[in-house]
Amino acid sequence: MSGRGIAVPLAVAVTVLAVLLSTRIGQAAPRARQVIVSGEFTDLLVTRGMSGDGRYVIYEYPENGESVLRLVDNVTGTDTMISGASEFFVAAVISPGGETVAYMEPGLVFYDIETGERDEFAQFGTNSGEPKILGLIDEGNIAVVTDDGRPSEGFILFDRRTGEHETLPVPSGLCAARDEACLSRILERAMSANGRSFVFEEERYCAAEDPEPGCEPARGLFVFDRTESTLKPLEFDENEAGSFTMAVSNDGETVRWRCLLVDVATGETTPFSILPDGTETPTCSQVRMTPDARYVAFTPSESIGPTGGGPGTERSIFVRDMERAETRLATLPTGDGILNDQAYNPYISDDGQRVAFTSAASNLIGDDKDRLRDVFVTTWFQYSLLAPGAVRQ
Repeated sequence: MSGRGIAVPLAVAVTVLAVLLSTRIGQAAPRARQVIVSGEFTDLLVTRGMSGDGRYVIYEYPENGESVLRLVDNVTGTDTMISGASEFFVAAVISPGGETVAYMEPGLVFYDIETGERDEFAQFGTNSGEPKILGLIDEGNIAVVTDDGRPSEGFILFDRRTGEHETLPVPSGLCAARDEACLSRILERAMSANGRSFVFEEERYCAAEDPEPGCEPARGLFVFDRTESTLKPLEFDENEAGSFTMAVSNDGETVRWRCLLVDVATGETTPFSILPDGTETPTCSQVRMTPDARYVAFTPSESIGPTGGGPGTERSIFVRDMERAETRLATLPTGDGILNDQAYNPYISDDGQRVAFTSAASNLIGDDKDRLRDVFVTTWFQYSLLAPGAVRQ
């Protein structure tokens, strides 16, 4: 047996455990859970991404003291190393259609899933050592890169076909212009899956020496529509501001900020970190939102108060259906026990029906013999009528 993860196709019944448990109040039980990568030889692998259709999963795996990225096709079962060795990977993203993976190694690399070809770009116009990839657009040919070292150029579009880049001209929400006369920086930023909308938290600050007359520090949340070149502010409590992960829906109408979904037009907020028993957790972490903002996957592991939901809740991953106001448990343990280790790094498919995550828990499936990390995919099956007597999974 090799010393790396082992991928297994969905069709192989021996690795797919049907979890046909009775539905609990306020949640639907997962219908199947699959171990797609076994961490039998390491406790260092971690999930790094999943394609929108739920077919491909990226995971990071240690090799000789460093790490490599591997891509699992959980339809065919193929498990492919797509990167060279690196100390760590800041970001690895899959294009919405599942055509391309992009990551830093440390330069920008595009990996074509169909052909297995790699295009490497050691330099793409940034001066910082901390560039990150926000996402891929245009069938995976354009990477949207953020460079924390140059906050005035918060979004850079890099074209794989030409090798050229351009700065996306996002206006400042707190300054008349992004120049030395008014100092501001982007603290946190995110883009929609389709690359149309961008959300960012901006801070205006005063120079330590010779500050601008009348300069007053301030913070703000803003949504930028790349298609229409419009900038919309979001109302929020400035006393609770901070650099938190965020997301924006494809239509630009909903922003996920902290443990809330914010309606961009009205400013109304709706909490999503609600457990199946109706308890609202005070904090949330490792949150993922579907492009239509209907489903939100989260873990309450950083809660500062009672989480409700019974023992082991803080170790679990939940999926909130905002449309139906229901929460499902994505990490339902076998038997009547509680999850015996943390589940984390959730990634959710665009339809909200698959969740990939990492866990060292040994009671997520019946034949897990160790307490080392594995990559799991939890699936809820939905059926729709196509014709009398015909259904589609």
